[in-house]
Amino acid sequence: MRFQIIAVAGGALLLASHLTAQTNLPLSPLVRQQLVQRIPELVARLDQMCHACKGAGVADRGSEPRLDSTVVYTGYAIGPDSFPLEKTIFDYPAADVTVGTEYVNFNDWSPNTRATQKQDNLGRLVEMYGEYYDTDTDTWQPESKMRAYPHGNLMTGQDSLLVEVWDADAEIWVTTLRVVTTFDAQNRPISTYTFTNFAGPEIALLDTFYYDANGDNYLTEQSIFEDGNWAVFSRIESVFSQHREIRRTTSAVAAPGTYFPTNMEETTYNAAGNPVLIESSDFDFFTNKWVLTEKIERGYDSQNRLVYIQTEDYTTNGPAPNRFDYTYLDGLHLALETYSEKDPATQQWAVLDRTYYFYSGTTSSRDIVIGTPLQVSPNPTTGLVRLALESTPTQLSVLNLNGTRVSVQRSGQYENEVDLRSLPAGVYYIIVQEGHERRVGKVVKY
Repeated sequence: MRFQIIAVAGGALLLASHLTAQTNLPLSPLVRQQLVQRIPELVARLDQMCHACKGAGVADRGSEPRLDSTVVYTGYAIGPDSFPLEKTIFDYPAADVTVGTEYVNFNDWSPNTRATQKQDNLGRLVEMYGEYYDTDTDTWQPESKMRAYPHGNLMTGQDSLLVEVWDADAEIWVTTLRVVTTFDAQNRPISTYTFTNFAGPEIALLDTFYYDANGDNYLTEQSIFEDGNWAVFSRIESVFSQHREIRRTTSAVAAPGTYFPTNMEETTYNAAGNPVLIESSDFDFFTNKWVLTEKIERGYDSQNRLVYIQTEDYTTNGPAPNRFDYTYLDGLHLALETYSEKDPATQQWAVLDRTYYFYSGTTSSRDIVIGTPLQVSPNPTTGLVRLALESTPTQLSVLNLNGTRVSVQRSGQYENEVDLRSLPAGVYYIIVQEGHERRVGKVVKY
């Protein structure tokens, strides 16, 4: 199960992990890597929350939908029906403030964490305040906070940012991360200083950026401050094509001025400039060859919207291949995110959980209830199926095993009949909503 961590340990990590999802915040690659390795599940969850509330709006959005809530259903791989595991409710107490409150389902919805984000007049994240719910006192307790200072009118650059964690024993805020970036006359970052004490004593890191005649960042040197001096310990060399990074090679320092390669990342783009394939490799010193360790495929629809991300790990005892599929309500508003993993025995994708997105003007997860399993007949079927409903559903969706919504037609003969004849053989989920009640049925088409 993907969402196994339901209690956040280490307050600073909540905000620091959230920052790894914010590509416009200048964290050292080393800091990012350490955080992702230590708490990948939490990073994924906070990335999901960030993605959910991105673009929720700091100004008047007119009639455009605004995110109301999300709810995660799981249990698809272990039973005939799913059950709600987590939900996040979004509130907007001010035009520039978004509050996301996460609840977990322990036979009843229980508050878990709460994050308050503040944006400036350009929609840039400038403040974030994290809290956890103390079940002993039934109160919200401070956990961590962040403040970012954007550079001029840039949407993707900060002069500095500060992360603090609340020390409950001393009842004081303790600084755990400081980042300072300097820019050149062309508003390009030329150096980023990172001071962090995540692992104990504070360490100081320096990223120095170099640009070629085309304005591309072809080299980044990473240094650590020790014995009164900055010592280079790593360098990142990048190759660009049409200002798109197609290869990134990281090397470690063997001796002053001597480097040896450690890992490489190669990216392929489609005609629209979207990355469609990212391959990561480690250098094997015994064979003197690059060894593929991970492959990430990304698919897009005709509107250049991301519709799936598929990841395969090639390391020994690595995680199972996983896949995210995205369905949209309209524009860039997500309606459904489906997470699947490939069964190593059958090599078939198995849905583990789904996240539904609710917007203003629609039924939200505040009101939704899960009804009894939807009865579908005949099952299996050659195409036409009838749904056991007492009324005409307000919403009806058919998903394949990857969680992708497929096009079907409602039969003209019966109000609650669905025509699956145009679909290939396989297993499908039919999801209906009657008012505030959602029901799910599973059908096999042959």
